[in-house]
Amino acid sequence: LMYCQQTSRQKLLYQALKNKISIDDLLQSSMGTTQQAQNTTSSLMNLVMQFRKVCNHPELFERQETWSPFHISLKPYQISKFLYCHGQIRVFNHSRDRWLQFLLSPFAPDYIQQSLFHR
Repeated sequence: LMYCQQTSRQKLLYQALKNKISIDDLLQSSMGTTQQAQNTTSSLMNLVMQFRKVCNHPELFERQETWSPFHISLKPYQISKFLYCHGQIRVFNHSRDRWLQFLLSPFAPDYIQQSLFHR
């Protein structure tokens, strides 16, 4: 076995599960009939499995959203109003913004070609 510390999320889930348990209810039901004792045993086994699930598979309780550390933020590029209104963009009026982004994007094929083979 390899022991390791729980994450803070696992600790919170474990504590929440522990707070749901009523020891008094478990003790009272175990002192009843044979059927109640079997139900208590089943309930205890279920609790043990829930605690194991918190430790081994916390995402089964509540899934965390995935996030990526990779983020690209492009700096705004300012152009003159004349160029914006009267440039080549006018031809592509139906998708003016998309054409402008493609034209000025650092990821446009011409810019990539220049950056790779520029001497």
